Amino acid sequence: MQLFFSIFNRQTVIILLVALASSVCSLLLQFSLYIDFLILSLIIVFPLTITIKEAFNRREKAIRSYSNLKASLSTMFYLFENENIDWDKKNAFKNELIKLSASLKKYLLGENEHAATVQKDAESIARFFIINCDFIKKPVAMKSILFTQRIQADIEFLLATKRHHTPTGIRAIILFTIYAFVLFYPASLLHDTGFDVSAWYVFAMTGFKSLVLISIYNAQVQLEDPFNANSPDSIRLDDFQFRGWIESPNK
Repeated sequence: MQLFFSIFNRQTVIILLVALASSVCSLLLQFSLYIDFLILSLIIVFPLTITIKEAFNRREKAIRSYSNLKASLSTMFYLFENENIDWDKKNAFKNELIKLSASLKKYLLGENEHAATVQKDAESIARFFIINCDFIKKPVAMKSILFTQRIQADIEFLLATKRHHTPTGIRAIILFTIYAFVLFYPASLLHDTGFDVSAWYVFAMTGFKSLVLISIYNAQVQLEDPFNANSPDSIRLDDFQFRGWIESPNK
């Protein structure tokens, strides 16, 4: 339940305080103003809808890419397990795959700030095949090269998804417009109702609408990072972790 309340943050508190201040000031100063909010609505609704859609698409593509990555890691693991080579080499290769999966998860969760660490772990898999090419059959080596390329592509996409979001300028315009709405809506409301209303009524009307707008905005911001563990819509990274399960025949 706590995750679902994560859309209420410092931005929510600020917007409600602004709504309260603008409501009280408009009543005290007897300030009323006719405003056509159609333009403001267009500025908020259309860009917000587009950015939410794009952020959601990025999340879905990240899930598909992460699924493909785990499948590629598992396939390479099974291919290598069928090779007639020392168990120590098999175990070393499995550890390389586990290490790559773990380092990628740490980076996506923000525990590791350097994407180069993940890229280096991915390169170590290809390097492993180069070093042990004399012990691996050629058909298996060719298949492994193909899966290595797929692994590299999926990893680079996931890293790019973590680093690059929807345009910041659009989100800044949306946020600015929400604040403009909160500042001037009480004056517009008083223009229609007159001043024979309570401050609580003006604040309730302004606060409710501003709360809805800022909550949708906060939800969109959370979707920008589909790996954010504090978001209710975050990708469950543990589902895509490669762990390996075949044990040594000597055990």
